Amino acid sequence: MKLLGSNAWRNYAIFRVLRARFWSTKVIEQSFALIEDNLYRRISGAEISSIVPVLKQWLEEGKEVEQSELRKFIKQLRKYRRFRHALQISEWMSDQRNHVLSTGDIAIRLDLISTVHGVEQVEKYFDSIPETMRTFQVYGALLSCYACNRSLEKAEATMQRMREFKLGKSSLTYNVMLNLYFRQGKHEKLDTLMQEMTEVGINWDNFTCNIRLNAYAASADVKGMEKLLIMMEVDPHLSMEWNTYVVAANGFLKSGHNEKALTMLKRAEELIHGNSSRLAYESIITLYAALGVKDEVYRLWNLYKNIGKVVNSGYLSMLSSLMKLDDIDCAERLLEEWESGTTIFDSRIPNLAIRAYCKKGLLEKAEAYFKRLMESGKKPDASTWECLATGYWINGQTAKAVETMKNAFLARQPGWKPKQYTLAACLKYMKGLGKEEEALAMLRSLKKGGHMSSQICAQLLHDNKNEILCSGPLDLMEGDDGEMKKVIEQSYAPFQDTLYSLISRARIRRAPIGAVLDQWLEEGKEVTQSQLQSFIKMLRKKRGFKHALEISNWMSDQRNCVLSIADVSVRLELISRVHSLEQAEKYFDSIPESMRIFPVYCSLLNCYAYTMSLEKAEATMKKMKELKFRNSSFPYNVMLNLYSRLGNHEKLDILMQEMKELGIMWDKFTYKIRLTAYVASSDVEQMEKLLIKMEADPLISMDWSSYSVVANGFLKSHLNEKALTILKRAEQLIYGESRRLAYENILTLYATCGVKDEVYRIWNLYKNIGKVSNSGYLSMLSSLVKLDDIDGAERLLEEWESGATIFDARIRNLMIRAYCKKGLLEKAVAYVERLMDSGKEPHASTWGSLATGYWINGQTSKAAETMKKAFMARRPGWKPCEYTLAACLKYMKGQGEEEEALEILRSLEKGGHISSQIYDQLLHDIKNEILCSGPLDPMEEEDGEMEKFIEVKDEDENSR
Repeated sequence: MKLLGSNAWRNYAIFRVLRARFWSTKVIEQSFALIEDNLYRRISGAEISSIVPVLKQWLEEGKEVEQSELRKFIKQLRKYRRFRHALQISEWMSDQRNHVLSTGDIAIRLDLISTVHGVEQVEKYFDSIPETMRTFQVYGALLSCYACNRSLEKAEATMQRMREFKLGKSSLTYNVMLNLYFRQGKHEKLDTLMQEMTEVGINWDNFTCNIRLNAYAASADVKGMEKLLIMMEVDPHLSMEWNTYVVAANGFLKSGHNEKALTMLKRAEELIHGNSSRLAYESIITLYAALGVKDEVYRLWNLYKNIGKVVNSGYLSMLSSLMKLDDIDCAERLLEEWESGTTIFDSRIPNLAIRAYCKKGLLEKAEAYFKRLMESGKKPDASTWECLATGYWINGQTAKAVETMKNAFLARQPGWKPKQYTLAACLKYMKGLGKEEEALAMLRSLKKGGHMSSQICAQLLHDNKNEILCSGPLDLMEGDDGEMKKVIEQSYAPFQDTLYSLISRARIRRAPIGAVLDQWLEEGKEVTQSQLQSFIKMLRKKRGFKHALEISNWMSDQRNCVLSIADVSVRLELISRVHSLEQAEKYFDSIPESMRIFPVYCSLLNCYAYTMSLEKAEATMKKMKELKFRNSSFPYNVMLNLYSRLGNHEKLDILMQEMKELGIMWDKFTYKIRLTAYVASSDVEQMEKLLIKMEADPLISMDWSSYSVVANGFLKSHLNEKALTILKRAEQLIYGESRRLAYENILTLYATCGVKDEVYRIWNLYKNIGKVSNSGYLSMLSSLVKLDDIDGAERLLEEWESGATIFDARIRNLMIRAYCKKGLLEKAVAYVERLMDSGKEPHASTWGSLATGYWINGQTSKAAETMKKAFMARRPGWKPCEYTLAACLKYMKGQGEEEEALEILRSLEKGGHISSQIYDQLLHDIKNEILCSGPLDPMEEEDGEMEKFIEVKDEDENSR
């Protein structure tokens, strides 16, 4: 169980406590221990849609049931989340038995209607309640319904009515609103509301403070969290509880303060007592696991077992902790212990085990475990079938995934929600097999049964008909606290099956992709258009444009697939990247007029912008205006970015004013482009003004990258204190999929500020996410080099070499450049020799880095020999450092090797490794014996090719 701000279970738990306090009555007892009669056994054991026949049968047998007993039944059914049956008893109690409902009964029914039917039905029922019965409890229940459904405006309106009607000064209503603001990220509202509580004489209670503490933790505001903790500890009205320290521990953990987190957990342990002991140990175990302290996890587990019989939630917490610690063997032993002793089967536990096996690629173990469950007489529910289906899918066995998902569909029960990633893949696979009607019937049944929302269903129907892969609802779900993360960690891994593996290997070998696809078909295997679209998307993401274009061409030329507008737009971009702008224009001219719509024109505009073709981009933009395409910020942002890159900053305000006049709202990209332009021109005053405007814009959701841009602007203007303040703001907005990129970016900015402690603090936060990627090591290594910490850089390099699964030449090149910058040429040479001894053949970029090292250290002869090795190892995309190349060519001419020098130069120009302009200038300089002039002069003005050599990361994507 995670205790993060975005954790849905924890938010539900808070509301459950608040709701219970709104409508608790004297009639409802604290436990259900006294209700052990036959009627409840019949109700609890009934697996029918309606519970009413059970109640009628009871009366027909001449037995009675009191209203107090019905209330207890409702309470117990709500506890086990059988809301529909609880609502049926509530309605039967008044409609069939004519019992007079108390305000507590009405409040509970409001909650049940909201859960079962939705807010609209709640409002209808509320309107039917007599004015005299609309008490604090009833209004409180209505407020909670709105809060649960995140209906902010209606919740605020209800809160205002409660103020006007003076319905009881209680912290309960304020806590509901505080939690709603917290869940929606409106943290600025919290202090205002808490101040209002103080002014009207309502004391903050533990719920109030814990909500505020959670908000501080969510935004990584360590100082705010520490101040509030101190205030809580000295407040005589508050009783410190273990869960408060758990929230604080989670906040410290999120902020990278692991030692402080451990201290908080020790304090939390001291306050564990009573009925909450199990929940406390379950929570603390998972946090010790997140900290990676295995001994503490086992110590807490032993304490937990001393309480008495271990319940399913305990096994679930310990199992998830062992998975987090990557201890599969111990997890398996725990699973055996649970199976041998459990009396109540809990599908969440086998589901967790199956997901863990699949995540590790142990599909056979997942299958064997599933088979063992069935053989033991356990009937898998829909969620268990679905876990296995997802395992098949991510391991490339889509046919098996479809059959297993069908079993999940047959075993579905009320409340089950399928994982849309897996469902979408299965539906598209079924369509590819000609079973579209069966797929659509399944989709409609899921929607009718309430297993998915109308919005998701409509989008899946649309995507299935138009063969759009993993779009629409799947994009929405990426932010849904990562359902797919339960199975796959950080990577997006659709269709990483055998075929994609073959494509990836062919890409590494630089072999034709078409041959791989043809071979796949010859083996009697199938590949759908949606899968091909997925492969193209993945290859573009990895900058494999040439191979992505091969698949795009094969898709239409060999498979005769009808290209969608999106396919055409993507191909246009790929042609521009792989061949030339001229070829992209020819392809555009071949596109039928009927298909030249907004997305295709946007793609063409993007091609012109990417190649800095200003006149053509402006002409295309004008054409789009004449065709009166829908108003969108996208083409304007493309043009704004082009003007910014070309330094035409005066055009930016004109274009942004035009957007306003046309009613096109500025989005965060618009703002960010303008901010970047202010940074480029060191206009701090305008940058600060725009940032204030951006923060005040209700349509803009601030993100870490915007503050990162501003921090860079302050650094460029030597306003380091302001930069540090902005970086702290950026940290508060780091969450979700972009965390790695955010930390990598902020690491380097702290290094530029020269704040070594902050660099290491962010690095610890980064490592807490999971396995460190190459880009993370690259950022940290460049930061340590920037901080002049060569020893730290060497230790980091050893760590990377011992654990790296994918070799990345950029990292070794960065280390070589660092050695050369420090005059440690011997270390650079030794490092290259060590690489070769270990069987790693240096790429052209590595030889080029060493050649530059020789040159700047005055060993031009060795530089020339090493540059020849770089030339021999060259690959498409490699760009030599022109300073070093010019020096080496001129040295070769001086040694009587002019013909060889000219041949190298011609080959580099022909292979696209240097531009025609640079080629002409170098050729002229060699013939006229001009030393380091011509192309090197303008390069000094390009913000430093040598700076790129010495400090900045190698941009060469082909050197990986």
